[in-house]
Amino acid sequence: MCDFSVLYFGVEIELIASPRFLYLPHTRAVYYEQLAQALKQRRLRAAADSLVSYSKHPEHYDKWWITKDGSLGKPEYPRIALEAVSPIMRSDYTWEREIDTFWGAWSDAFQKPDSSIKCGAHIHVSPYPDKRFGLPQLQDIAYGVIYYEPLIGCILPYHRRQNPFCRPNTMRSRQLENIVLQGWNEMTMLQIFWQSVYSTNSKEGLRDLMQSGFHARRVLWNFDHVVSGGSGTVEFRGGPGLSDTVQTKRWVSFVLAFVHLCLTKVS
Repeated sequence: MCDFSVLYFGVEIELIASPRFLYLPHTRAVYYEQLAQALKQRRLRAAADSLVSYSKHPEHYDKWWITKDGSLGKPEYPRIALEAVSPIMRSDYTWEREIDTFWGAWSDAFQKPDSSIKCGAHIHVSPYPDKRFGLPQLQDIAYGVIYYEPLIGCILPYHRRQNPFCRPNTMRSRQLENIVLQGWNEMTMLQIFWQSVYSTNSKEGLRDLMQSGFHARRVLWNFDHVVSGGSGTVEFRGGPGLSDTVQTKRWVSFVLAFVHLCLTKVS
């Protein structure tokens, strides 16, 4: 049985920055390994993508994984673009120390990250200890996503609100968008949203309600991972580029608190 006071989570941080020390050859793989070594020196488990073959993440998400992100392109020399994928962490554990240590290791290998609107942060959440939400819990989260969408939009940086990779769910779902376009008053619209969410009878059906179309995964709250074969996480894709430990902990805390709110208050 899941205890929703405790959640698993992981964070993906997209970064562009200049290395603290330059090496030859000046290739991404060299600097990915430098960051992985800096993390290991601070007693964190880490691995670097050699870029020999495609690998989005390490097996089991049990270590920091330093890899590429195609959306960041190739920045101007000597900058390096990368994505740092955290291991799975628990909300009742001293995860803040893990984040602090990551950024300490970052400063050993790289300068302060660029303030680039290309960069973002994605935060994945799943329940402890099962790592998979049941359909009722996913429905609660989904309705909370819709209900609080205007408020969440207000706290996002402007460039994330306008980013095509993290559009609000009501704008990335044909069904939800059609409800909005009917022009009903707010109370009626929320009732129809509620009926639409809680009448779904499968995780796949809920996923298809919350996001659809060719760019279905480019959505603020991604439910694609909850279906069979996925990691089981709900993914928040609206985080801005992160440049220090304080920003990282704030956005992780927000997402954990929001999911907990949905699980304990929405229904």
